[in-house]
Amino acid sequence: MQNSSQVDAEISDDDLRALAGGGTLNAVSLARARQIVGVTPNETQWHRFLHRLAITGGAAVMSSALICFVAYNWTALGRWFRFGLLEGLIVLAVGIAIITVKRPMISRAAGLIAFFALGGLLAFTGQTYQTGADTWQLFAGWAALGLLWVLAARWWGLWLVWFLVAEVGLNIWAFGDARLGRWLSRYDEPAMFMCLANAAAFAAFFWARRFTSLNVPWVWRTAAAFTIFWATVAGSISVWGERIDAAAVAQFLIGGAVLAMMWWWSSRPGSAQFEPWVLYLVAFGGIAMSAHWFARLIATISWELGALVAVYIIGAAVFSHNIIRKKTQAHRGEKSASDRSAEGAQP
Repeated sequence: MQNSSQVDAEISDDDLRALAGGGTLNAVSLARARQIVGVTPNETQWHRFLHRLAITGGAAVMSSALICFVAYNWTALGRWFRFGLLEGLIVLAVGIAIITVKRPMISRAAGLIAFFALGGLLAFTGQTYQTGADTWQLFAGWAALGLLWVLAARWWGLWLVWFLVAEVGLNIWAFGDARLGRWLSRYDEPAMFMCLANAAAFAAFFWARRFTSLNVPWVWRTAAAFTIFWATVAGSISVWGERIDAAAVAQFLIGGAVLAMMWWWSSRPGSAQFEPWVLYLVAFGGIAMSAHWFARLIATISWELGALVAVYIIGAAVFSHNIIRKKTQAHRGEKSASDRSAEGAQP
């Protein structure tokens, strides 16, 4: 008889859902099978998850509370007390992270506190000495100085926070200071730049996943989501200028090409990077872009035909959902066949 660990290794939640979809398992049997296989968390797993959530959430709340305390009592606290408080917190947090390296959750929580305190220290430095630095420079410096801690922590949660900080800084710079040339900024819209920058970040993090310390799936997934979002924005707003010219067409084509690339990357059944949620995001982006252009075309003819836009959106959504569902079913079938082949090849 196989033990539970062998069963866990051979049967996945995709397999169970495929059996349920084929009518082999009813709702009660599916729930019981998930408990046996280990897909449904047991009491120990819930306890571990809540423990980690409490430590991480507590670290984030503690960091925010300290920064808010200093900001609220800005006039009452002396300059050196403010800086001493933040610098002392950074030193204490880094020290705890080093000492508790064999207790990963405590060490990671301390690293998260140090990272947030670093951002607060940079902000208070600019506020106190009126350095004249732009807001985006604060986030850029925060991301640059915190990168070493992120690399040392080797934790996806801190990587994700770092990426969001860098994303905000790049966003502020692009929308506030960047001038991308007449071709891409015909309407002074840096959305295309944000799209291409996030696409580059997605490619870099996805390539770097082969290295253990840089294997952070949630970062490249977040970069993929931002890439799709900015491609949709760039391709959609380009149509609402006074006239449609070469720059508007270029933004639409580049945005469409980026969406097509993301669809191709995540739509191959059986591949390791098959991601249905990416397909749904791409479908939403493609429908939004094309609907904007369709609406612009309708506007040049007659708004009495505006109902056609709604019909198009509904039809495209249903069509996209059916395609994604079929691809997901094909992926589950190929994955199950691959698992059975691997099991048969074992001596």
